[in-house]
Amino acid sequence: MSEKDLINYAKTLLNNTLTLDEKTITELAYKEIKFKKVLLEDVFLRNKNKDKKAFFIFGGYGSGKKEFASALNELYQIDFIEHTEIKKYCKYYNGINSHLFEKASLEGVNILMNTVLNKSYSFILDDKFFEFIDSALEKNYEIEINFVYRPLNIVIKSTEILENTIYSEFISSINAVNKIKEKYSNVRLNFYDLHNDLVFKDINSLDKVMQNDIKFAKDFLLKNCDLAFRKLQEVINTDYPIKKIKLSDTMKKNLDKLGIKYND
Repeated sequence: MSEKDLINYAKTLLNNTLTLDEKTITELAYKEIKFKKVLLEDVFLRNKNKDKKAFFIFGGYGSGKKEFASALNELYQIDFIEHTEIKKYCKYYNGINSHLFEKASLEGVNILMNTVLNKSYSFILDDKFFEFIDSALEKNYEIEINFVYRPLNIVIKSTEILENTIYSEFISSINAVNKIKEKYSNVRLNFYDLHNDLVFKDINSLDKVMQNDIKFAKDFLLKNCDLAFRKLQEVINTDYPIKKIKLSDTMKKNLDKLGIKYND
């Protein structure tokens, strides 16, 4: 290939990145990733650890869960299937358009997990993929859920993410873990506080180890919504459905995370 061919191909890719509509890029990436099984395995399945251990990493924004997963990967030689990294192997990905490659990255995870489970490799996954717990249990994996934590006041100071988003993600992650633990009592739940160097192993729930932050986050989500949302405080600890008040989609999601019933 000549230098001219190289330049022309690069220009073609750049032009496509700039001119193709978002839906087309999403579908092209999805189709492309299906043909990259060998590449993905070479990149993400280097250790091929046969201990049949599965680690699911939970935590809110800024907790350090990605770093914790990377530490597990390096120190224990267990493959970390990081879905955000899969996007980088798609042709039109440039970082700014990351949202267009969610479908492709999810398919990439499915491709890799099919190999992992069939060959009994140990693995590390982000909390986004906790549905693989069922598949891992069927294959007799030893499963651990590791909740990674830093105090919310520390997280707020070290990130530019909106407080509402941080608290909402924090509560959502806790709720997800507690529901998983209720469903799968034999799955180990561990808590890692990266700020205070605390570790609690094989616990039944996260509620007691983070009582103050959980209460603060819930109170914040209630107090920082609009007037209609504030009026719902009186039913926060009841089982009564909320009266018919028009709420935004964001407010409905926050209600769901707080365990409040809402009827349209």
